[in-house]
Amino acid sequence: MKISFNKYVILRDMTLLVTMGYLLYFMFPFPPIIWRLLFVVIALIATSYRINELEKHEKLAIVFLCFNLLYFIISFNWLKNPSFTQIGNIICTLLAIPLFTSLGRKGVFTNKFIIVSFILLFIAGIGYFIDGFRVATDLQGNNDEEVTNNSGTVFLFLLPFILCVKNKILSFIAFVLCILFLLFGAKRGNLVCAVIPCFLFVKYILTDRGTKIREKILLFILLIVSCFIFMSQIEGNDYLLERIDDTVEGDSSNRDYIYAKAWGIWANSEYFYNMLLGYGYDTTVNHPAMKIHAHSDWLEILVNYGLIGIVFYFLILKDYIKQIFIIKGKRKKYVLISIVSIWFVKSIFSMGFTSPIMFVNLFFMGYVYSFNGYKNFCKN
Repeated sequence: MKISFNKYVILRDMTLLVTMGYLLYFMFPFPPIIWRLLFVVIALIATSYRINELEKHEKLAIVFLCFNLLYFIISFNWLKNPSFTQIGNIICTLLAIPLFTSLGRKGVFTNKFIIVSFILLFIAGIGYFIDGFRVATDLQGNNDEEVTNNSGTVFLFLLPFILCVKNKILSFIAFVLCILFLLFGAKRGNLVCAVIPCFLFVKYILTDRGTKIREKILLFILLIVSCFIFMSQIEGNDYLLERIDDTVEGDSSNRDYIYAKAWGIWANSEYFYNMLLGYGYDTTVNHPAMKIHAHSDWLEILVNYGLIGIVFYFLILKDYIKQIFIIKGKRKKYVLISIVSIWFVKSIFSMGFTSPIMFVNLFFMGYVYSFNGYKNFCKN
């Protein structure tokens, strides 16, 4: 009997395993760069299979990646130790675009796979979160709970895909768990990014015509109960309350100062070519006026890669936004809006394409790209 294999299914499953492995890197006796290298290899293989079918946003991502790599290589001429971690983040994010588009277009992001992926990534995310808390407390030199756990971002990236769970009660439970982990992480930026996905999720489960009245009443009661749970968690977390109060009083962790410095470096450029092409890879961290990342993709790109970099990044996001107006069906549209809104908000106030786990968000972009031409998404 002849056994046939679908190469895209194999690549899809390998990608899921590698993504889980990266999140659980602390469990393995080798450095996390191994998982990154495996991810890059898979992405290159998947992309090569349809090299003649690449779409506009994929080509832009590849060109922008080459742009980043060129600047990284050249930076050795003036930087002693250019950040390999940063370029690794960028490579994984930009290669994830053609990888997940390829897998999506080949129709391998099935309902079953996306739900299994969510469950496995959620479990891996818990491990990633726990290790992130350990790292944060070690860096801060204390063992209490007053730390910001950036690893909670993984649950932010999982939020939009709870819509893919057909059973609304189960999806609601998963939704509550994701929000709780975001609150435990106490990262204000993640809470801000979660606003639109949360609103769309609640709106959908309460207004969906396919939901029975009895189920809607139960979901509404669960929503009220969950709000009390969230408020209880917030009120019991003095550190989170302090950070919220600081935000209300205008404390943005010095972002206003950082943004002003980054803008000043670019706007006060002596030469036009610096405004056009930037100052080079990792300039924000190595510039004497900053010595820190811009905490904004747009300003980071503006300083490092100039207006050319901004154009590339804008066109990549623009192509994703176009899908919102192409996709039919409220549920499908809400999923995509949630994904894009998270990426866009993070790109303004935090790190998007330079985030170490941005590819987790892009993982499900492959599912989005399977909307047009494939009937494997949960029926609306």
